Amino acid sequence: RKRRSHDALTRPNRDSCPKCGAARISHRVCPGCGHYGEQKFVEPAE
Repeated sequence: RKRRSHDALTRPNRDSCPKCGAARISHRVCPGCGHYGEQKFVEPAE
């Protein structure tokens, strides 16, 4: 009997940033340009 079928890990959803095209996790600030939607939240890491 498989009792731990609910313990599987899921991969985070990957998306591309519409501003710079960098890979990012959905609904998070882009690490490449610091934008989320139309707003800039942080300066990108150098």
